[in-house]
Amino acid sequence: LLIGAVFLFFSVWLYRKTIRTFLLENHRAGWISIPLFLILAGFLVIPARGGIGVATNSPGSVYFSKIPFANQAAVNLVFNLGYAFTNLESVKDPYAFEDEKKAEAIVKNLYEDNGTFPQVLHSNNPNIIIILLESFTAKVIEPLGGRPGVTPNFTRLSKEGILFSNMYSSGNRSDRGIVSVLSGFPSLPALSIIKYPQKTQQLPFLSRIFKDRGYHLSFYHGGDIDFANTRSFITNGGFDRIVSKSDFDRSQCNSKWGAHDQYVLSRMFNDLNHEKQPFFSEIFTLTSHEPYEVPVKTPFNGKDDDSKFMGSLWYADSCLGDFIDKAKKTDWWKNTLVIMVADHGTRYPGDDDIEYPIRYRIPMLWIGGALTCKDSVVSKIANQTDIACTLLDQLGINADSFLFSKNILSSASKSFAYFFYNDGFGYIDDNERFSFDNKSRSVTYSEGVVPDQSILAGRSYLQVLYNTFMKY
Repeated sequence: LLIGAVFLFFSVWLYRKTIRTFLLENHRAGWISIPLFLILAGFLVIPARGGIGVATNSPGSVYFSKIPFANQAAVNLVFNLGYAFTNLESVKDPYAFEDEKKAEAIVKNLYEDNGTFPQVLHSNNPNIIIILLESFTAKVIEPLGGRPGVTPNFTRLSKEGILFSNMYSSGNRSDRGIVSVLSGFPSLPALSIIKYPQKTQQLPFLSRIFKDRGYHLSFYHGGDIDFANTRSFITNGGFDRIVSKSDFDRSQCNSKWGAHDQYVLSRMFNDLNHEKQPFFSEIFTLTSHEPYEVPVKTPFNGKDDDSKFMGSLWYADSCLGDFIDKAKKTDWWKNTLVIMVADHGTRYPGDDDIEYPIRYRIPMLWIGGALTCKDSVVSKIANQTDIACTLLDQLGINADSFLFSKNILSSASKSFAYFFYNDGFGYIDDNERFSFDNKSRSVTYSEGVVPDQSILAGRSYLQVLYNTFMKY
């Protein structure tokens, strides 16, 4: 109230001393006032969007508490009202075409699993580290048939753990990938659930499950944690410590998006050395995001997009290898599982169209002292969303809340993956792969003949997924 009174007094004083005198009492200023007001109005864009940085303002920018009501109360009323009007979702499922119960039965059949699975962890309470790799694509991972020499450390490490050779991202954006990995919730065409804090607080979280088991939670990212509402999502995930761009020295934030991977991984390593065990920690890498700025010289000297992209992956891979090599020398490594997985694939190298399945094929590698096996390859087709069920089943934890997740290691789980883009979806299994456009209701990409039953299953999946989104 005191700050408001001071601000009001200052505004009235400023108006009387300048604006009124210059614009109202001086008739010669009439024409001057028009461009002046236009310039002043233009400058209002800066506070409205939350500054001049890369990320715009969002409700998640003010999330600070683990209590949802406190976060909701912290959101500016006028901003929140405007934000709500611009993000209204339909009260009707736009993808509903089938009887709801029939669609649910089709999707339920996809996830039915009465099989057995090997125990690949020797501990029921291992430390968990998830490394979410920005834009890593199978097209540059040599053990997956990708171009050689781009990620030599990942290639080397793949012999020391379990390589999942047919993983697919759920979407083509980072905000979809982080939700798919942590909450097992697939991407959606044309929108992202991370933009709706009131919905993400209803999602299941791997992090919250481990927090209930006494784990200490931490999250690391070299960029702006407010970008794409990430802060609200991570806060809803119950993380105890969140480290982002603002926690690094300005000299280390010398890229468009923030701090390079070497600084963030180093900070994470030092923190984990003093962390109480068991811990659950996630890092979301950054440098391999466009415009692919790297602080070192790479083997890829070209100025074309493919060369710059591969150079950024080579740098990110070198930082990753250094982190793992140092972690192996610690006391906590022997009881640690590291899950490396990409947030999404990308068009580069090769400039693949958005509906091509190869664009969504990504690497996933499990490594660490907690593993009981090495140099293994799992070829079952799977999604990022399947990480949740696969991991929790290993630890004997109920995974029923992750509705769109299957155990990749199970002998009876089905080999399939879905991906979503714009207003379409793609499907991959052992026998077929295709992409379907929802607007034209037609197949836009296929390898072989696509059965009507497969299209029915895909549309049913999307119907159930969107209906679940609306219920949250």
